[in-house]
Amino acid sequence: MKNLLVHINPHGFNREHRIMAKIQIDNSLRFWDRKDIILVTNFPYEYNGVKAVELDVEFCPFRPRSM
Repeated sequence: MKNLLVHINPHGFNREHRIMAKIQIDNSLRFWDRKDIILVTNFPYEYNGVKAVELDVEFCPFRPRSM
């Protein structure tokens, strides 16, 4: 089984999201191996041995939630 974490945002992590991502990764490592945690973002990110898989995403300027 895998643990999938997804964060897609045209501006990357803000301060609060960065803190929450670190907490989520640390909590996930209590139950999952690093190789079983899949973090998907549209920007480069790595924390505690978990490296994000980067997606190339274009954002709609009129409705950012619809890619």
